[in-house]
Amino acid sequence: MKTSQPTDMLIKDLPALVQHELQHPLHNLQGVIRLLGTGRFGQLSQEGSQLLNTAMANLDRLTRLAVAVEEQPAALTSMFSDEQIRLFQLKQDLPGAIAQKAIYLVYQPIVCTRSQQVVGFEALARWEHPTYGPISPTLFIPIAEESGLIHEMGKYLIEQACFQLRRWQHDNPALTISVNLSALQLSQLDLADHIGRVLLATQIAPENLKLEITESTLIENSEVVGIVLKKLRELGVQLYLDDFGTGYSSLSRLPSLPLDALKVDRSFVTNQNWDICEVILALACKLSLNVIVEGIETAEEAQILEEIGFHYMQGYFFSHPVSVQDASQLLIESNSSQGLILAAAAR
Repeated sequence: MKTSQPTDMLIKDLPALVQHELQHPLHNLQGVIRLLGTGRFGQLSQEGSQLLNTAMANLDRLTRLAVAVEEQPAALTSMFSDEQIRLFQLKQDLPGAIAQKAIYLVYQPIVCTRSQQVVGFEALARWEHPTYGPISPTLFIPIAEESGLIHEMGKYLIEQACFQLRRWQHDNPALTISVNLSALQLSQLDLADHIGRVLLATQIAPENLKLEITESTLIENSEVVGIVLKKLRELGVQLYLDDFGTGYSSLSRLPSLPLDALKVDRSFVTNQNWDICEVILALACKLSLNVIVEGIETAEEAQILEEIGFHYMQGYFFSHPVSVQDASQLLIESNSSQGLILAAAAR
């Protein structure tokens, strides 16, 4: 990990960050309030006039604060914790990182225990910040969603995953790639069109692309999400329900959802809830869904789950998420006579 730059060296940038956060909304508010004050939208009632005067007074206070931030930056340091300053910095830097393609992918293998081979990879987004080092996706993905950058970033990452799969398929034609989608991405009606263009450009079979969604995604903007999911299914891509067992989906809805597979949440493995794992497997079989179990960290866990009936697994026992180069090496090990599972056990 890179050494973090001392916070006091970042303080000089803090006024600019706060100014950036204030400038755009203040400009918009000033325009709206001026427009309301002209009377173009009709005469305001007495209560409306009072509210407008209050808004103008508050806007004036915010404007003075913005000026004070610029003129007296030292006073700002006592208002924010180191973590808040770090968050300001990340919010400021993420647009540039996306524009410069600094958000990259690592790959974690999905293994078939019967063949002991890698059958696919899950592509996971990463960000190496020049000051703070590796930034968790649990931190920068919400920032991207909040700022609306998730659409640009998500489309780029789907492209990268598909082009990498195409390169791997030269020697591994049946290999698949899985990519995570957020609720916001699924609210974009042009998502399926974009993915269709990527499939055409990469010439990979649609069924080799797996799109992973969470249970909570299915209940957010459900009408729009339903339309987008239908379009994706018409393309021929496969839909995986990620972290199954931890969300909000009603079991009665499960048969009607356009799904191809369930991914059993890692918490069931961590807590050794083998009975629940067995129930989920039986449910998936009843619904003719494939099933992958996540979070395998030991040979013992892999053995227990295989005895239950799971044959597709993912987890640190096989490999952490790794670079393209290391993932390619895993494919070589997987295709050897030894197979990846024995290679993992030997490490």
